[in-house]
Amino acid sequence: MNNCTVDGLKGAALAALLFTLSACGEPLEPPIEPEVRSLNEVEIPAGFDFATSRDVTVSAQLSPSTDSTLVRRLHVGARDQSGTFDLMFEGFVGADGIFSAVIPLAAWRSELTVQIEEGNEVRTADLSVRATEAGYPRDVIRESVTIGTLQPARSPSVASGPQRLPSDLEGFPIAYTSYYPSQSTYGTIAFEDNWPWMGDYDFNDLVLSYHVVMYRSPAFDVVAMEFFFKVEAVGAEYRNGFGLSLPVPRRRINTAYGNLSSRSDADGLEAGADNAVFILFDTPGAATQGDPTMTNTLPGESLVENPEIRFVVQFQTPLKDAELGTPPFDPFLFVNGDRGREIHLIGKPPTEMANASLFGTADDSGNYSTPSGLPWAILVPEFWPWPSERTPVNEAHLEFVPWAESGGTLYTDWFTSKGNNRNSNKLISP
Repeated sequence: MNNCTVDGLKGAALAALLFTLSACGEPLEPPIEPEVRSLNEVEIPAGFDFATSRDVTVSAQLSPSTDSTLVRRLHVGARDQSGTFDLMFEGFVGADGIFSAVIPLAAWRSELTVQIEEGNEVRTADLSVRATEAGYPRDVIRESVTIGTLQPARSPSVASGPQRLPSDLEGFPIAYTSYYPSQSTYGTIAFEDNWPWMGDYDFNDLVLSYHVVMYRSPAFDVVAMEFFFKVEAVGAEYRNGFGLSLPVPRRRINTAYGNLSSRSDADGLEAGADNAVFILFDTPGAATQGDPTMTNTLPGESLVENPEIRFVVQFQTPLKDAELGTPPFDPFLFVNGDRGREIHLIGKPPTEMANASLFGTADDSGNYSTPSGLPWAILVPEFWPWPSERTPVNEAHLEFVPWAESGGTLYTDWFTSKGNNRNSNKLISP
């Protein structure tokens, strides 16, 4: 069982504050670096989904205010390995003082920082999330910690002034904004495109960076979302397309617009789809400046900077986090123009356009994983250097296999730049 508890720091003079956090899995780290092992030898626990983050729910209760002129602004984030604050959630706290946020937190992180501006006062509290037993992810428990007063801030406010909204979202009832992975960082999604065959397992057939901004109502529900993707690498003979699926029916979408495929309907969704599916491009050539079959995967070559893909989704009515899941939700690749040959993250459902006859054939066990539990897609909440052409991912990222075999309980920072967990000679890193 994996039980999670919460600690809070206490300090001097501000309003009473109640924090509730719920989370899964802060695993223990092993003392030594692993040896490189063959992918044919891996034994991955059943049901492991290769998630590299977990959701932490932060709820706060400030003392209610009767001063209508008092502006109270709240920021939630975490410090990276260098100590820099990464902003993940911000907004104005209402007169009732109630605040709640779901923060997708990288699995290796063990602490969140909450900062409050009240008038000219700035206060900071650090909250620790730790597991009492190893295991990831399993059961969730919730505990409350009362922080009578907040500690004085160790640094100036992380932000000031009104939230900056895109011009096309001005006028929406937006009180809060959340960022994934954070306001200033990007994550990475990487695909192996030979599904249902395993292929060379270099995870550079299509590599994209991503950034998601979620605009929220005063009730913390999602009003609109802004997506940013960029093709970082293409190492495939196939000309693969890329799309994004949301776990809601099409009718919940008011409109979507931006850099979307010509196969989209007027509302921005994929033509013929009943669910919320968006196609960003049908071939990499539509999103790259270089060779659409071999870009940024060969050692020693000059790297190509590709344009950013932006699109916005507006909902008919606000959606709760539980309805949407964790960003970037369900990104997928479709192989060489074959719209039915989709590749998703383990456990994510195919769209209605997928060819169901391919499941359970060749090396697929039926849910986008091999019989030993290996995936065809990897999602990490940081910018991730990818293996060079024909280099299996475990020979470049040395902790990938031990992390997977532990079911995510060990080597939770396998994708970061710490220690000796990478063979830099086998990686492409802009």
